[in-house]
Amino acid sequence: MLKKYCFLAVFILAIITGCSKKNPVESSANITVKVITDNGVPVAGAWIEGGIDWDFYSVSTDSAGQAVLPGSALSHTAAIYRTNYFPIFTEIIESGQYYIQPTSKQLLELGPVLGNPVKFGAGQLVTIDYWGWYRVYLYDTQSAVLMASQQLQDSFLCVKQIKMSGDTMWFSTHDRGIYAYSLAAVSSPQLLFHLNIPGGRNVFAVKDSILAIGSPWEPDSISIIVWHGDGTWYKISGMQKYIVTAMAFVGNNLVTMGYTGLPDIFDVSDPTHPYLGYHGLEPEYKGGFIYGQYAVLTCYLSYSKGKMATQFKVIDVVIRDTMVVGTFNSDAYPMGVASSQYGYGWMGSHTFSVLSGSILSGFSTVATMAEPGNYATITSNGGSHPYYLFGNKLWLVVDSKK
Repeated sequence: MLKKYCFLAVFILAIITGCSKKNPVESSANITVKVITDNGVPVAGAWIEGGIDWDFYSVSTDSAGQAVLPGSALSHTAAIYRTNYFPIFTEIIESGQYYIQPTSKQLLELGPVLGNPVKFGAGQLVTIDYWGWYRVYLYDTQSAVLMASQQLQDSFLCVKQIKMSGDTMWFSTHDRGIYAYSLAAVSSPQLLFHLNIPGGRNVFAVKDSILAIGSPWEPDSISIIVWHGDGTWYKISGMQKYIVTAMAFVGNNLVTMGYTGLPDIFDVSDPTHPYLGYHGLEPEYKGGFIYGQYAVLTCYLSYSKGKMATQFKVIDVVIRDTMVVGTFNSDAYPMGVASSQYGYGWMGSHTFSVLSGSILSGFSTVATMAEPGNYATITSNGGSHPYYLFGNKLWLVVDSKK
């Protein structure tokens, strides 16, 4: 009996001792790995990231391309990424050497830029952040400089979606309705009116004096309302039980994207009596965005033999009898279009992608921005060497140095 209790005491002590460790997972000694290019050039500043919970690690390579990883990383998958390189996902082996390849173009960092873009013009960038801080930046090929800033209201706004219509900036909020500001004088925005629309419906679209608004969170009514410049409004129609993440007026159609349809297209020729003209059931696609007359449907990335791949489907929301334009390839998850030549997307592991191509031909990555913790809104001022707003910084796409 005494032997039994002694064994039990030792067993409990072992459990307590194990649980008191900072990391209860047994691991071997630290391991050193190296990151290089195919030409054998060490890659400094590459991030190696892996693990879960208490085993999570994120370390950067030194000037020799080396990094010291915890022993728990051994035989497990890690992501390796760096700005202007293609990310990889690989199993960590002892004294391993890993290869990442530079992109064909490069992103040149110009400076910090806070907030989400409102107007991205030649030499001038206007932003507004979640709390309603409005900022104007001047930029060129060398730098980005803050010129003016102000908070648009006397309390936090929780800005959700932003749209420009002529010189008018529209933005929705979490639960305080929609605001419209004149940006005729960019450095001095003027409040035009506030539509005090109740509830958390903050996905919207504007056309003339008509506004459509819906919810991204739960099945709710898409309301069609008429607004007036004095801030009054009234509902003229609605469509029940839709979850929407994006919407836009395209001609006489209201196009919506969401969990209930990819896309749904409503004929609003008579906005008092809208009707559903097309309901997209696309279980193989996870989301998408609207660009001009096209709905772009996107699906998950796959990773095989060191390369990423995905497909996206393009639907013409105007031509009803030949709606599906085609299915095209990309090496990143497309998130938006910057110009006729460029787009932007997501490659996983904190890596945003500058995409070359078009939604009617396919995309390929030509540059990347990869920094830990950056999930900020991305957009671009298009051109042969476009500017991108990635991760609260302004970047310029340049040709790679030979």
